[in-house]
Amino acid sequence: PVTTTAARLPQATASPSPRGAPPTPPRPAAAAASALYLQAAFDNIADDADELEFNAGDMIIVEAQDDSGWWTGRNVRTGRSGLFPRNYCHEAPVSPDGAMV
Repeated sequence: PVTTTAARLPQATASPSPRGAPPTPPRPAAAAASALYLQAAFDNIADDADELEFNAGDMIIVEAQDDSGWWTGRNVRTGRSGLFPRNYCHEAPVSPDGAMV
């Protein structure tokens, strides 16, 4: 028989503090970061398998940023993820629910 054990998730409890120090606040259960949305200003044709292809006007959700100028993101239209040149996009104003404003 196969048995499985559930992974324990860290609980949102306060950490012990050194003697005399104030208690540390509880860690958030799930910190929701605001997504950064970009809108493609130009078409990008992927040269390599790890690059993100998009058309001008496509919305890109940023997954990671890098000082090199090549960021990782997901094309909302196609659902694909990959590297893309940041300078091909501009910030897109969106509301907290992800709708364009």
